[in-house]
Amino acid sequence: MLVGGIAVRRLSGRVSGTQLILAGSALLTAGYLLAFGMAFPPILAAAGLAGFGQSAHHSTLQQWATDAAPDARGLRTALFATGAFGGAALAALAGVLLPEHFRALFIAGAASACAAGVLAVTRHAAA
Repeated sequence: MLVGGIAVRRLSGRVSGTQLILAGSALLTAGYLLAFGMAFPPILAAAGLAGFGQSAHHSTLQQWATDAAPDARGLRTALFATGAFGGAALAALAGVLLPEHFRALFIAGAASACAAGVLAVTRHAAA
C-alpha cells in the first residue's frame, strides 16, 4: 500500500477519480483471481496488486467522501470510515470462520471489488 500510495499520489493530478476507481477495481479483482490458485508466488503478486488497488480505491473514495457539502461532510466521512474498517473486519472474520474455503473468499473478493468499482463510478457520475 505504501508504494501504491506514492503511485496514486503521482497519478491523482493527471487521472480522474473515476479512472483511479476503475483501475483500483481492476487491480483488486485481478489480485483476488490470481490468489485463487493458492500457490505462494501468485499470492505474493496478488498482495502487490491488492496494495495498489486498495490505494487507488481508498484515496479516491476518501476524497469523494470529504468533498461533500459542509453539512453532510461529517456523516459521509463517518460512513466511509465505518465501511472501510467494518468491511475489513468482516473479511477477516470470514477468513477465520471459513478457513477451508479461501478460494470461495477470493472469488467473493473479486466479485466485490468489481461491483464496488462499478457502483462507485455509476453513483458518483449520477451525483
